[in-house]
Parts: sequence; structure tokens; C-alpha cells
Amino acid sequence: MHKVESPKPLDITVQGVTPPETSAKRYEVKRNVPGLNASDVKVHINDRVLFIEAREGLSEAECAERDNDASATDFYMSFTQVLPDDALVEETTAYVVHGVVTIRVPQAQEAQPVNVSVVSEEEVAAEEVAEWNQLAMFRIPGYGADDVTITATHGYLKVALDRSKHMPNAKRWERYVVLPDELEDLTKVHGICDHGLLRIYFSKDGLRQQKEREVIVSGHRPDVMPQQPQDNVV
Repeated sequence: MHKVESPKPLDITVQGVTPPETSAKRYEVKRNVPGLNASDVKVHINDRVLFIEAREGLSEAECAERDNDASATDFYMSFTQVLPDDALVEETTAYVVHGVVTIRVPQAQEAQPVNVSVVSEEEVAAEEVAEWNQLAMFRIPGYGADDVTITATHGYLKVALDRSKHMPNAKRWERYVVLPDELEDLTKVHGICDHGLLRIYFSKDGLRQQKEREVIVSGHRPDVMPQQPQDNVV
């Protein structure tokens, strides 16, 4: 059995300054907190959920207890929002100026496609190819390496054949190849085109390094092993 630890809340420091000018892609949340300053606002993120709590004179104990029974003269505001998967929560910033709290969460940049080189069989050593894993093979009679374009993004390859340089009316041919989840370095993808065959490989050093895993050895069969505490166990 594998024990899964609950994610720890990420406390965000609230700054009493004007948010800096930026053109970076981001998610932004604003809430009115009239009469409050930075010390009255608490912001944290837990498992991609954004929590904002603002209260005049808010103490650590009040924040922890989430006490909602404020008197009519107190200002109290709480807000939660689930953040998108591409939000970089570790880089979140928070500001309070002129009675407005602003939360900024940078948005991850889209991965740029990687152009995969396509060469003939004579241009690469046979010993090197022997160390690669073949990913796909296409029969493309009449096409050469110059007619093939392969672009890689995380998740798939786009393979395109285009002979318009030699035949103006030639049709464009496209296929997609799903990449292994473990393939992390897209520069380790290679294409070889020769004798009417297009073969696509990846080298093993492009795979994600496997993390060490704990192995439990016991003298009991798994179905009769002593019961372990069930907290946070899946």
C-alpha cells in the first residue's frame, strides 16, 4: 500500500503596495476590502483552491477557526476559487491598496513545438540507431527526407509530407503519433527516411528519470498481512 500525503497549504504574503505593471499572462482576482490594509487580509492556496479572508483586526486564531460571527460593526469577507491546471500557484502574489485586494497567479506558458530532424540512413551510425527505441514507421514511397516535417509537442508528434516543392499540385499528408508519457526531452526524438520508409525513434536518455520507490518485504502473504492504520492510505 502506498501512503499519500495531503498537500500542505501555501501561505501567500500580502503586500501593501501597488501591483507592478506587467504584460505576463496571468489569472487575476480582485475583491473589495474597504478600510482594510495588508495585515487584515489572509491568502493561502490548498490543493489548487484559492482562499481569501479579510477582516478588520483579523488574528491568527480567528483565521484558523474561520469565525464568521462578527459583530455588525466589523467588516468580514471570505472567498474561495478553484485555480486552473495551468496556474503556477507557487508564484502567486497578493496586494492590498486603496481597499482592494488583488491576487495574481501566473499562467504557465504553452510548450513550444520542437522540430525533429529527419535524415537519411547514411547520415547516422548504425550503432547509434541500435540504441534507440522505434516509435512508429510509415511507408512513403516516392518521398525523401526533404519532403518530411516532424514537429513534437508534449503528448504527440505531427508528421507531415509535402512534395509541393517538386509537384505544385501534390496533396499534403498528415499523421499524428502519440508519445509515451515518460518521454520528457523532445529533442531526443529522431526521424530516418530512406528507401520509401519513414522510421521515428526516441533515445532512452530522453525518458523521465524514475523515482525511487519503497518496497515492503514481509513474511506474510498480502491477504493476511497485519492491518495498518488507514489514515491517508489508498
